Amino acid sequence: MGIIKFTLFFFIFLVLKIFLLRGSEIESRLDDNEFITRVIYREADYSFCLITDSDQDTSDTDLDFSFESRLIRAGRVKKEGFWREIFNPLKVSAGSDLFRESPGLGKDYSLYTGGPYGLSLGTEKGPGINVLFTSGFWIGGNYTIGSDHLLVRALVSITENVKTPSDDWTSDFPIVPVSNPIHMGLQSIFRWSNYKLDYLGVLSGNNIYKAGSYNRMYIELLWKKIKVKGFAGITDPDFITANVNLSKDKYLLSLWIGIYPVRYWETIIKTQYSEEHPPVLADAYLPTSGSSSIKIKYDNSNLLFSTEFGQQFNFDSDGEETVENKFDTRIGVSWLLSLFSGIGFTSDFDSLSERRFELELKCSLGKSDVELVYKYKEEIFEPVDQHTFQVRVNQKFNSGTAFCKVDLKEGWLLKGLTVGFKTIFG
Repeated sequence: MGIIKFTLFFFIFLVLKIFLLRGSEIESRLDDNEFITRVIYREADYSFCLITDSDQDTSDTDLDFSFESRLIRAGRVKKEGFWREIFNPLKVSAGSDLFRESPGLGKDYSLYTGGPYGLSLGTEKGPGINVLFTSGFWIGGNYTIGSDHLLVRALVSITENVKTPSDDWTSDFPIVPVSNPIHMGLQSIFRWSNYKLDYLGVLSGNNIYKAGSYNRMYIELLWKKIKVKGFAGITDPDFITANVNLSKDKYLLSLWIGIYPVRYWETIIKTQYSEEHPPVLADAYLPTSGSSSIKIKYDNSNLLFSTEFGQQFNFDSDGEETVENKFDTRIGVSWLLSLFSGIGFTSDFDSLSERRFELELKCSLGKSDVELVYKYKEEIFEPVDQHTFQVRVNQKFNSGTAFCKVDLKEGWLLKGLTVGFKTIFG
């Protein structure tokens, strides 16, 4: 009860303060048994976010904050740029936003608490220092020089390893035994007109494994009606990630093509193929996986039509192969009343494994927005039928927006309930 009172008084205090400040946003919600309040305050030169999350079952309260200015990001943060890569290399596709990010630690203003805490100092061009406080300790530095057409970045980092491997750590891709791995690397980005070429090479090392490397190339070609993005990357079996694991993935090839022939129409083609390193105790087969898909979409704000079909395969270390063929299509009309429907299925070579159906209705009446969603999924081999219903209501007021979301499952049983209020002080 004391936690609830504390959260309530804290919420009232913030509301009183926010009313005296411009450029602020406050949102409070009760999500099942969690009462969450987020306050974001923005000025021209900096912004600040504070979150309280109280669990009404356990009476636990978590507090998160984030701060960002031109030179500083602090509090709860997220890894961006090549720092994301060295923590988890080859977990990206050619269409990812990663290649538009500057290296560093960005602000994390997401609604829920949790995540890494850190401190980042620096700008897009020039020196940067980044520190993460996780189970151990990680510090990374980078320096950028360049011109309008060429950027060159150098990086170096060290991770404090406090993880202890299990007794059978040699059987698969292990946590590296107690040591402090170091990473050093170089990135060069060449831009000219509608072309971009981005190369990153990183070396890792410690006192147990020999030096390992991670190399990747990203290319972007933009024309008036066609966009092409490609990615190719490879890691040595001795490459240690900044998460202090040996790299599991060997290489990845990824291609993304966007075609925009006429107004409102677009076609997106994606394909990629990857292979893993054999485990330390090698099996007879090299694990591989790949996927390809094509999506055709028409959207003129009043009429939406999209269809996507693709195939994904996995070949595990035991030599077993799985293939999935997926098809999804969606059609809708949108005026004062919007209606969308979608169907899809998943199958292997011989039989159907899953069917999907979705129906969505949206209606705007003055300051009220109502959305009804029905989803059905049938898994053929289980067999399992899943019916879910969602009801969302947004009611606008002069001082903000109240919202409610109800999730129901089969039998009209309550699955989740969210109510709250959001306001922005301009």
